[in-house]
Amino acid sequence: PLAMILAVKDGLAWLGERKEDPELLRISAEIEGAVIDLLQEGRILTYDLVGPERAARCSEVGDEVCRKLATRLDRG
Repeated sequence: PLAMILAVKDGLAWLGERKEDPELLRISAEIEGAVIDLLQEGRILTYDLVGPERAARCSEVGDEVCRKLATRLDRG
C-alpha cells in the first residue's frame, strides 16, 4: 500500500505545481511525512518490510497512514 500512497502523493505534487496550488503541495508533503513517520516507527509494516512474524495486513498499514496523515493535517 505504501507505493500506491506515494504515487497519490506524487500526483498531488504534480498537480499542485501545475496549478500553482500551495494546498495541494502541502497535502502532498504531509502524505510523504505520514509514510516516513510510519517507516521510522517500524511498528505497523507489511510482510515485504518485516517478514511474516511481524507483518501487518495491507489494510492495517493503510489505516495507520491515514491516522498519521489526519494528525498531521490537524496540526497544520
